[in-house]
Amino acid sequence: MQSELLSTLYFPDISGFTSFVNNTEFEHGQHITAMLLEEIISSNYLDFEVSEIEGDSVLFFKEERIDELKKLIDLSLHIHKKFHERRKQLDESTHCNCGACSSIVNLKLKFIIHFGEVKKIKIHNFEKLYGRDV
Repeated sequence: MQSELLSTLYFPDISGFTSFVNNTEFEHGQHITAMLLEEIISSNYLDFEVSEIEGDSVLFFKEERIDELKKLIDLSLHIHKKFHERRKQLDESTHCNCGACSSIVNLKLKFIIHFGEVKKIKIHNFEKLYGRDV
């Protein structure tokens, strides 16, 4: 049994995703979503670990409390900028008029940041964060 870890949970989430998935073509929507989530993950310069990717969001964590709020704001601004640059590049590079390709511009990004105690639990070959703060 592992002890609780004081952690920073960092959660970039794509806004407009539910409508995007429910009202657009699967194949192009899947590609767009993958590209945007990859951009979020690769823009993480504070070395947060990925706990989970859930649909339209990435649950990052770091086994420490980051008290310097400026670091988290700067990371959020950086990820936000990279996300919107990728979104614009995807929008400008497509010549497709399908619902997914024409609604890329409706996708936005928001962030949730939380500090708390979590545990890692092992389920089969996976580690999952667990606890009230998750």
